[in-house]
Amino acid sequence: LYYMKGRWSSKIYLLPKKSKKEKKLLVNCKKEKERRLKKCMLPLKDQMENESQKLWLKLTQSILSENIKAAGVAKFSIEQAQREKRKIFEESGATYTPKFFKHVTDSEGKKYWKFIGHESNEFLAVA
Repeated sequence: LYYMKGRWSSKIYLLPKKSKKEKKLLVNCKKEKERRLKKCMLPLKDQMENESQKLWLKLTQSILSENIKAAGVAKFSIEQAQREKRKIFEESGATYTPKFFKHVTDSEGKKYWKFIGHESNEFLAVA
């Protein structure tokens, strides 16, 4: 048997349960972090209203400035707008159709959601 030891921010080792001398490097987290894709986001002015960064901006700023009262107001405002949007949607009798997924059934009868991509120009390709 083995156990792991280390830090998620530096290195993680695999060690035999019986001996602590034979540790083997399992993951060098610092090197893995360097290999990750860099975060790429549109400027706020170009984002749609429902994109996370834009939607939660006031809440995030309130939390970072340690203004818990303003954070609560911002969170409530977002949630209330979502409730109202949902109420209008339900009252209209509309059926929700996902934009990027469809419900499919495989040959064994198992149902799952399949990614179908997107056909809109709402998103930009990042090179």
